Amino acid sequence: MSQPAGESPRATRLEPGLHVVTNLDVNDPTCPRIAASHRRFAAAGDAFARDDDVAEFVRRLRAVLADHATALDPRGPGNLCVHAGPYGTRSSSVLLIGSDGRARYFHADGPPCTTALEDVPLPF
Repeated sequence: MSQPAGESPRATRLEPGLHVVTNLDVNDPTCPRIAASHRRFAAAGDAFARDDDVAEFVRRLRAVLADHATALDPRGPGNLCVHAGPYGTRSSSVLLIGSDGRARYFHADGPPCTTALEDVPLPF
């Protein structure tokens, strides 16, 4: 979550459900990147609820994260996966927290269009 220069980081309590974070605030409805991708993330979650296949769910999430087709945000690149010279997507993460409180963390140490989301053992 971005914050004005000089401000300290803040914690935000998240209710159960889907949350999308870009370089703006979590679930910011004014961010075209979040608005455009939220439906695709939700559809991946709906498929997971039916299939209960974590590997397929993560594959679908990676496809959303690797998107190059989102309409441009008037404030800058609107794609979720950005390639713009020195500015761009350097990594992606997915955190799944089950109803039992157990978490799974998946991380792509590079742009998600070229880097797989790997299962990272917790705690790290």
